[in-house]
Amino acid sequence: MFDRIKSQKSLTALQRRVLLSLLKRLTPADGPLGLDPEAVGALPFMETFIMGGPPELKLGLRVALWVFEYLTLLMAFTWGRFTRQAPVVQDRTIRAYQHSRFYIKRAVLKVLLSFCLVAFYSRPEVRQRVGFDLGPLLTACAEDRRERP
Repeated sequence: MFDRIKSQKSLTALQRRVLLSLLKRLTPADGPLGLDPEAVGALPFMETFIMGGPPELKLGLRVALWVFEYLTLLMAFTWGRFTRQAPVVQDRTIRAYQHSRFYIKRAVLKVLLSFCLVAFYSRPEVRQRVGFDLGPLLTACAEDRRERP
């Protein structure tokens, strides 16, 4: 089973659609930052991260994406696959997952949302727009490494 997952070189079209739909709901282009998640390259970053990870990571994220896409009807009581829903319904679906009394639903959503937000805010364009300069942090880390024996 892991042999097939190890040989996978990129995300499937469905996996890309689910991640992009989540990104667009979390960080809309007309939001406070005014950056389109697709334009800043968050999706290629996520794909590189996933494909470079261990097979267990690939499998876990694939399962989480599949659950989020296809089990929306059962899990959030909304009609249709997540990527084919209107943005308002997608927001309602995300809220339903967030406020669910079942831990597995909240856990799947937290993993996917955390991953999407890290991918978006790690992009240089977003860091610059937010006003976060990574230079001093990297300098401090390098100095800390030099001080250790």
